[in-house]
Amino acid sequence: MRGIGPASTYYEWHASLGLLAQRIIISLVMEGVFEKFPNLKVVFVEYGFSWVAPLMWG
Repeated sequence: MRGIGPASTYYEWHASLGLLAQRIIISLVMEGVFEKFPNLKVVFVEYGFSWVAPLMWG
């Protein structure tokens, strides 16, 4: 799922979880999933949250 291959250490994997979540959310929004399924609820667990504000701002 990452452009440079899988993470080789736990820290590398854990640090990249926020980027993975951003990619998934951007894909859901840009593909129109929430327009097609307006009652859909999505839960993201264990991805952190510090990346949410910059993503919404951009």
